[in-house]
Amino acid sequence: MRPGRAGLWVVASVSLLRLVAGLLFASLAFQGVPLGLLAMLYLGAMLSDLLDGLLARRLHVESFVGRILDLVSDKSLTIVSLLYAAARGISMLPLAMIATREIIMIGLRLVTVEGMSAPV
Repeated sequence: MRPGRAGLWVVASVSLLRLVAGLLFASLAFQGVPLGLLAMLYLGAMLSDLLDGLLARRLHVESFVGRILDLVSDKSLTIVSLLYAAARGISMLPLAMIATREIIMIGLRLVTVEGMSAPV
């Protein structure tokens, strides 16, 4: 295994765990699971978002695939959050604002200026 390859797997695993945690949260949220367990699961997913980027930079294993995996995991957690909030009766206006922000952020990630991606 080349140097850094193990670090790449660690970072990718953290992103994948966030994706799984978000989906697990969505599947358990309305099944009578204790709120504390749901909160811990969600908090773990949120913390993994901070951890994967930090690890990628510290271990020098930033990659295109890693950025895509991080983006998919982030947006999946956001969608699950918005759906859960809507199902719990949160007003649609703030949810629509959050969803709009997410769509804009995805678009900004695609913007390139002089061959460089936007720093989003």
